[in-house]
Amino acid sequence: MEKIIKYFSLIIVFFSSCEKKEEPITLPRQGLSTVTVIEMKEDYSQQVCFSLQTGAKFTSATLGWDLAFDNRNASNLILMNTGKDVKAWVSNDTDFAAITSPNGIAFDWDRSDGSYDSLIIRDRWLSNGKNNNKIILLDLSNLEPADKRYKKIQLLNVSAAQYTIRLANINGSDEQRVNIAKQAGENFTYFSFNPRPTQKSNEPQTRSWNLMFTRYKTWVSALGSTIPYTVTGVWLNPEGVSCNKLVDMPFESITYESVKNLPLLTKRDVIGYEWKGFDFDFSNGNYKIFDNWTYIIKDATGTYYKMRFLDFYDANRNKGFPKIEYQRL
Repeated sequence: MEKIIKYFSLIIVFFSSCEKKEEPITLPRQGLSTVTVIEMKEDYSQQVCFSLQTGAKFTSATLGWDLAFDNRNASNLILMNTGKDVKAWVSNDTDFAAITSPNGIAFDWDRSDGSYDSLIIRDRWLSNGKNNNKIILLDLSNLEPADKRYKKIQLLNVSAAQYTIRLANINGSDEQRVNIAKQAGENFTYFSFNPRPTQKSNEPQTRSWNLMFTRYKTWVSALGSTIPYTVTGVWLNPEGVSCNKLVDMPFESITYESVKNLPLLTKRDVIGYEWKGFDFDFSNGNYKIFDNWTYIIKDATGTYYKMRFLDFYDANRNKGFPKIEYQRL
């Protein structure tokens, strides 16, 4: 019996020695601080998707699109390019020929926070998940030729692969049926009407970028009222990216431990445009940067970064070249 006990004791010791020892979990070392310039150009003609992970920049034309069609599962939102001044009105008419003039139409812009209720078109062409055939009127802005400025569209169908829309000038001319393919792995498929209906890929793959530097319409306070105004700012990638702002905390002293419990927001414009302000010393007439503001950003993998703005001008004092400093925590 004593031999049997010794035998099993040896077996237990053998298997215990074969067990993999648990290694203590250690966080990766904090990354190096990096400074880069986002080239939007002096006329803000470029919008730029930027990756904090790799530093990669994906550039497209700011004014090169009118609508963005959602590619994400179970989401059929339609967004407008308010940086181009595109606005819309969703009618209750289902007769495509019923509306032939923009007169009296209360066009409006999407709001900049990107929340569901802030979007004008969103998925209002659906009722209880089914197509309601409502006619949507669009004002593509005074950047378009007068005879092509106003459009009407009707969403005919949406599937996992594409949207099908009916479109025409508001007077009914140039009517077409167009398929807009959903771009796999990208948040939105971008679409322009003129000079001919064209879909575009203005974003890289969803998980390969965090921030979009762009132009958009927002509401600002001026002279005691709130007015729509076009600004240059930053949007978050809506898929898994969140952010908040710290003020007057030295950039160099911010660590993961100091921000890991910071509440983070997913509003599209949480970074927005207010990291700069206009210096009303008219002898100067420049934008000034609030470099004591640090943005804490968490990406879709749970990795934290800190970022601040350093400048809005290039070496020749041309505006439209935001300079940022960022670091993985």
